[in-house]
Amino acid sequence: MKRIIICIILFLFAINISAQHMSFMGIPMGSHFNTFRKSLESKGFKLSTDQMDNPNFYNYEGYFAGYKVGLVVSTTPTSKKVSDVWVIFSEFFHFKSGYNLKYGAGVSMDDVENLYLDLTDKLVSKYGLPKGYDENSKFLKNLFFQTDAGNIMLTEEFLEDINCVRLTLYYSDKLTKELGNQEKINDL
Repeated sequence: MKRIIICIILFLFAINISAQHMSFMGIPMGSHFNTFRKSLESKGFKLSTDQMDNPNFYNYEGYFAGYKVGLVVSTTPTSKKVSDVWVIFSEFFHFKSGYNLKYGAGVSMDDVENLYLDLTDKLVSKYGLPKGYDENSKFLKNLFFQTDAGNIMLTEEFLEDINCVRLTLYYSDKLTKELGNQEKINDL
């Protein structure tokens, strides 16, 4: 009987270890959006006045790793659990034409490259070597980091509509992405 109880305890412990969520700035992803929102706001993020039409996406503005950024927080369609966070380095846009009416002068391509290298170094020190990059992507550069809890991708991309290059850091929670996919399937 003791062996059975010990096996059950070890099994439950193993399930708990494998069921970890990704975190963003120490905030667990996979939590309900209202809980995540309150934690973001306690870190100084403000809900942006520029919101998307999609009810599962929320835009924020604030500071991340010392840089002024925009955040896009994505939730699952039904349970409203946080599944993805995009960090957009809003002060590091490089405009091919040199200027943009909405965003101003932007920065040099060297500044964009230096930030990309700085972020790469910090991500490697935290998550280890990247698992690779997406050869078939639209990105100019991208690095893909994989953890047991989810994925992180650093991208340098060209935005054709405003003729600029920008950096984005993307966090995706594995368990919540699976939940979101199941919720979508349940709607069919």
